[in-house]
Amino acid sequence: MFTTLTDDSGAFDQDTIQISVELPSALAEQQTNLPDKFDLRANFPNPFNPKTIIRYQLPEATEVTIKVFDTSGRLVSVLIDKKQSAGYHSVVFDAQSYASGIYFYIMKAGSFLKVRKMMLIK
Repeated sequence: MFTTLTDDSGAFDQDTIQISVELPSALAEQQTNLPDKFDLRANFPNPFNPKTIIRYQLPEATEVTIKVFDTSGRLVSVLIDKKQSAGYHSVVFDAQSYASGIYFYIMKAGSFLKVRKMMLIK
């Protein structure tokens, strides 16, 4: 609903208009709150077919690599290999061309290193 501000003469008074834009609180918090530590989350969904989302967080800008390996230790995919800004991130692993089984994903960011397991079921 819009209201036109006028004085007693019916003239528009530009000095009385103030515009304020506020982000919804959850969105504003998400934009200002940076993670306080490195973390690699469990993929979702798990088990998956054929795609899954891997979420991770960085408290500072750094070089990040996320690689996927099979149970034999063979490199299957390099999902991320670049410098990224601080914050919350995610990447999709599409395993459409891979066999069912257990896979491991490893994140290295600075001195942080973490391994997690995921299961592809076709």
